Amino acid sequence: MAGRPDQDARQGCRPRLLGTAGSRVRTHDEPSEPIELDDGRIAVHIDQTIRTPAGSPVSDGRFIHVYQIRDGLAARLDIESPTMSDAEHG
Repeated sequence: MAGRPDQDARQGCRPRLLGTAGSRVRTHDEPSEPIELDDGRIAVHIDQTIRTPAGSPVSDGRFIHVYQIRDGLAARLDIESPTMSDAEHG
């Protein structure tokens, strides 16, 4: 029996996330206050730092998580770049 397509895609990303030698990284996400958008979605700016297990920085990034809420639950999550989102959301 074949797996779900999205499950297969996630498994394909696993080696890239772990690195070629199976090393792991640590991430730290620092969210801002949620902002309700005009269309009812909620945007949260995220500052993310990725470090090696020893604590050396690998990368820093900024993202925006945009949630669509339905019946009190997150029905959809889009991850956007700040430049795309700033132009789209003002």
